[in-house]
Amino acid sequence: MSAKNRDLPDDVRSIIGSADCAGPAREIVVKELESALGYPLPAQYRAFLLAFGAALFHGFEIYGLPSQSDNEPPAWSDIRDALRTVSMQGFSGRLIPISDDGGDFSFFVAVNEGASDSSPVVAYGPGCDGREVAASFFDFIRAASKSGVASILR
Repeated sequence: MSAKNRDLPDDVRSIIGSADCAGPAREIVVKELESALGYPLPAQYRAFLLAFGAALFHGFEIYGLPSQSDNEPPAWSDIRDALRTVSMQGFSGRLIPISDDGGDFSFFVAVNEGASDSSPVVAYGPGCDGREVAASFFDFIRAASKSGVASILR
């Protein structure tokens, strides 16, 4: 098992493994993203990127760092594009967009300085600006895979 997969619990690896995944992001690409952000990514999201790149589940997706061919339309949302949109909307620089419900709600992993393992997922949308919906990125994956991202908002 590779080092990047050791950082993923078996149940999370199994859940993500059942999705349509882009393939592992290269370490250099992850480091370039962290350099552009000016801080390290939360450990769980970083492990996801290195192991799976990006993922499409039934009913939701997790943004990532997919490799794209210039001749094909993108199959996965690129976190770098999502970060540009977030900065234009005026969200905090310490929120990493990871998913949305296809409508009004977006989900972000909150980057906590000095505590990269405890980065909760928060939702933004009508009536729920910044509400914590999962204690961690992996908890978000677990909950969303059971009944979709919309169920997390209830």
